[in-house]
Amino acid sequence: MEKGIVIEHMSCGHIDFEHKFLRGGSLVCPKCNKQLRAIGIDYRKPINYYKCLSCGNFNSIVARSLLCYKCGRTISEGEESIFTIASYRFNPEKRAALEAEFIDLQKIAEKLQALGWVVDVMSSFKGVSGIEHTFSMIISTPDYSFTAALDFVIDDNPIDEVRVLSPSAIKLDTRLNELFLVAVPGLSEQARRLASFYKIHVMESPTTEGLVELVFNRIKAVVGVVRAERVHVCPKCSSQRLDLVETCAKYGSEKLLYNTLNDYHVCLECGCRNKSPTILAYCRECKSKFSLDETRSIMVYKHVTEKTGG
Repeated sequence: MEKGIVIEHMSCGHIDFEHKFLRGGSLVCPKCNKQLRAIGIDYRKPINYYKCLSCGNFNSIVARSLLCYKCGRTISEGEESIFTIASYRFNPEKRAALEAEFIDLQKIAEKLQALGWVVDVMSSFKGVSGIEHTFSMIISTPDYSFTAALDFVIDDNPIDEVRVLSPSAIKLDTRLNELFLVAVPGLSEQARRLASFYKIHVMESPTTEGLVELVFNRIKAVVGVVRAERVHVCPKCSSQRLDLVETCAKYGSEKLLYNTLNDYHVCLECGCRNKSPTILAYCRECKSKFSLDETRSIMVYKHVTEKTGG
């Protein structure tokens, strides 16, 4: 099927496309070789017609059909289903979030979890202002007494100080213990000084490749490994600042003298010998004394680094 502007020679009745009549800047009938001078007298121009390449007939109206490129089925026009397909445009401001999707955060999370940390990928943290801040990763001890966060700043050019101001303000609002920032391809000198001033741990890399080990090793070096230990707390004020005091089992005196040779304690007030003196807990906060049976024990989580030991 071919479509185009056609001319009909009214004298001989020949119909064909306009370009077939053109000859030296004039219109000449290819059938009878007569020149066409006046439209409406010598010829008429029905504008767009369709020519069947198989039989050569011209038609102003043709039957339309639709061919499916997937299954090869042909259907008449009107039988098809019409759907609205959304189009998308890339938002440069979302580049960091998009490229972070290609970084295997789950692998970093698994490595940190093996060190005892509770890790949430692409999670939110509410600040003092009440605003929810979303981070690529949030790292906490099981009791949430210590919390750190990881985020990315990615651009084509070195990150300037303006882009570092936002993480700095977020750290102040959330009161995070530590904030880690991955900068690709890196920071400008002023941005680096600003990050240092706000004590943000920056990891700079020219590309997003190989960031898993870089990020994990830096976070591990700063926050270390989580250690759990059970401690006694004061039943009155819940303080952990307890001192254990040995007292005379008979009179409760704290004035005991240990006899290393015979392995017993001598009470300096009553003179009795104590093989097993009574142990009391003394709270430094509320100044209370009580037996160990009266104390509560809780699990305390601490993070220990290889560098500092605690």
